Amino acid sequence: MFPDNITMIKGTIFKIQKFSLHDGPGIRITVFLKGCPLSCWWCCNPESMNGVDGSRYGVGNEQEISVDELVLEVEKDRIFYEQSGGGVTFSGGEPLAQPEFLEEVIDRCKDASNKFHVTLDTSGYADKWVFRRISSKVDLVLFDLKLLSYEDHKKYTGVTNFKILDNLGFMESHNIRYWLRLPIIPGITDTEFNLSKAREIIPMLKSCEELDLLPYHSFGENKYEKIGLEYKLKGLAPPSKERMEEIKKYFEDTGTKVRIGG
Repeated sequence: MFPDNITMIKGTIFKIQKFSLHDGPGIRITVFLKGCPLSCWWCCNPESMNGVDGSRYGVGNEQEISVDELVLEVEKDRIFYEQSGGGVTFSGGEPLAQPEFLEEVIDRCKDASNKFHVTLDTSGYADKWVFRRISSKVDLVLFDLKLLSYEDHKKYTGVTNFKILDNLGFMESHNIRYWLRLPIIPGITDTEFNLSKAREIIPMLKSCEELDLLPYHSFGENKYEKIGLEYKLKGLAPPSKERMEEIKKYFEDTGTKVRIGG
């Protein structure tokens, strides 16, 4: 028999990153949940993909964990969150791919005894009911906007952007705080078409507090080799500092708050 405040629900994670400074405000702990419905060509966490056990090859540390165990892990660094205005960020993979576990752990992080600042880092690709239920519980959403073309989104991520744009509209209509994140992948997301379409809609997004431009890097390439997967962007050079500054100014000219990185 377990006490009433103990829950047995479990989820699967592949990494916990402490003292994170790039996944929301302040000093944070970032929890990476297993599973993702996308297969982005530039994904730096292939160990998050369904059916891939990266831990067998020394990539990630996939483990099953209970809500109680995870909340206890978050609690360990409370002093750093309180002093810096930080908290806990749930990332992935796609954290919304484990909705029951994610909702339960968020509820525990937000209850009267914890009151942690909670950020959801998401691709936005989730069923409507899942996204609406969970995004309404968190303090901040980090929301990816990768490609505005339906066809390009399907080609480079494996899925269309219909659900993503619908969920973006929900955040706008319900005044949910979010930061928009645009990965800058040379020749893919930094095309004139994609940037111009993003520039058209971003000034109209009233709940969006800032735009984060995330420059492409190939840090995850060696993971693909270890796991035995093809890395489709092999040899692609990251965007130059000058190119990133050019894109930053392009969006700043609309009055949008823009950061490189995030």
